[in-house]
Amino acid sequence: MRHPLLLALGLVLLAGRAGAEDLTHCYRGDVAATTGELARAIELYALCIESGELAIENLRIAYNRLGSMRIQAGEVDRAIEDFNEVIQLDPDYANSYNNRGNAYRVKGEYAIAMRNYRHAIRLNPRHTEAYYNFGLLYHEVADYDRAISSYSRAIEIDPGGAKYYNSRGLALSDRGDEERALRDLDSAVRLDPSYADAYSNRGTLYLRHGDYQHALDDLDAAIRLDPVDPDKFNSRCWTHALMRQPEDALGDCEESLRLRPDDPAALDSRALVHWLLDDLERARDDLAAARSLDPSRPSWPDRFSQFEIMFQSASH
Repeated sequence: MRHPLLLALGLVLLAGRAGAEDLTHCYRGDVAATTGELARAIELYALCIESGELAIENLRIAYNRLGSMRIQAGEVDRAIEDFNEVIQLDPDYANSYNNRGNAYRVKGEYAIAMRNYRHAIRLNPRHTEAYYNFGLLYHEVADYDRAISSYSRAIEIDPGGAKYYNSRGLALSDRGDEERALRDLDSAVRLDPSYADAYSNRGTLYLRHGDYQHALDDLDAAIRLDPVDPDKFNSRCWTHALMRQPEDALGDCEESLRLRPDDPAALDSRALVHWLLDDLERARDDLAAARSLDPSRPSWPDRFSQFEIMFQSASH
């Protein structure tokens, strides 16, 4: 995973006043959110709101968390309704505009998303998450210069934010400035040694430059930290394959496909491994399956030729 959807809500407990509010469902919603139980978190935050006992400062946080969970669950329009509720309650609450911007960005309505991010920054000129989300938006439309500028502004405000370095590193890499990209990814890992995506992204950069051992070391670390991301297993599959370790590669490809069946990229990777093992029938089958899912992919004769060229280049 290159960079996740940012939701500008730290999962800290709501600040209730003893005896004044029953925040039990909100507390339980926080726990469910941290463990990835989206449906349960949505249910609990909704119950917390429906209690009718929350002070406005806690009500706006609960609505924002509910909306943020709905975005992750794919309920984007309902998330926008939640953020609208908060804005009606408190038009000066910057997080609501930032998070509503995220919802519109997910919908691909970039102009509306940008208006929301700008409003969040007008309300709070040091709103790092809004700058960061601006960066993600620009990155999605391949405006790398503006993406880098937005990430850099977030870093100026919060130089300890590992995810800002990670995302700026990706934008720099996409722009072709891979030396600076590597420095940023190094910073991300240094600031947060448990940041699985930063290891994975740095490993992918090493892989692209033929530094297979460093790539493998980083992808091993990424998978130890996040053993359920199919992209990380697929990247390590490619790394083992390019190191001519097809048996190890095959295990990673199989795990990637177990986690995300019918992924054309992983099927293509497994085809490469079967090709290395001289199991050409299975390689052809995987390439045919990948092409049925993504017709833009090459036919198996063309892909076999690409494999040949790839390994001729790797041997020089």
